[in-house]
Amino acid sequence: MQKWILVIVILAVNAAAMAQQTKAPAADTPFSAFVKKLVAAAPGKLTSFRGAETENGKEHHDKYQGTLTPDADTPCTLETWHMRGGRETPYSYDCDLGPRQNFEEARAVYEKTAAELRASFPQWEFKEKRLGNAAKRDEVWDLRAEQPGFAVGLNLKDDGALEDALSGKPSGKPGVVVQFWVVNREMHREKTVILPRKTVAPAQPEAQPGICIFIEKVLAAKTDGFATLRGPANNKWIEMYEGKLTPGGQSTCDVVPDKMYSCTLR
Repeated sequence: MQKWILVIVILAVNAAAMAQQTKAPAADTPFSAFVKKLVAAAPGKLTSFRGAETENGKEHHDKYQGTLTPDADTPCTLETWHMRGGRETPYSYDCDLGPRQNFEEARAVYEKTAAELRASFPQWEFKEKRLGNAAKRDEVWDLRAEQPGFAVGLNLKDDGALEDALSGKPSGKPGVVVQFWVVNREMHREKTVILPRKTVAPAQPEAQPGICIFIEKVLAAKTDGFATLRGPANNKWIEMYEGKLTPGGQSTCDVVPDKMYSCTLR
């Protein structure tokens, strides 16, 4: 009788172990299911989620509403990139997670989303940086994972410092954004390192023009995609260069060929 009891107990233990091994994985959250659909389309097929053009994308036909979103309150944008020969390649899919909010609310959204990403993609190597100071409203958090052909990222950024700078005094306006993005890097493999901006001035710096002459020269260079005004490349995600011509002072400029000549005035 004791022998049979022993056998029954052993069988019960083995059955429990087998049940544990075959336990179904936890169900995806709405956000993780959304991310899996996106990364399955990257690289190469993000345009399957292209909706109507956005207002700021109509000039160059390069920004569209994203038709795939994690929830009804999260807007997404698909940005495309026109390569040589007129070929269009999907470039990035960006989603603002919730409206602009205060830092504490944004931090909770960021932490929850980061935890879901790590749990849903344990095979990915995530790298994170947290910079700035919340008290100064210049907090920047960055979480990203590089994969063959594409990259995903999560950012928290407080734009309140910019509002304060523009108004010349504390604006009190909420300006924290939490953004999730997927970038197609298949067509940009050679641009994998952010190149630092040179800080050493040339021995004989070129005299910088007044603002009106500066604008005239930039407009004149637009016809060849700002080719004559391009300095070294300075961005790993897109084809971007330092601008050789600035409006003076300590201002710096960036060039995106055929698209933009942007300057920060200092």
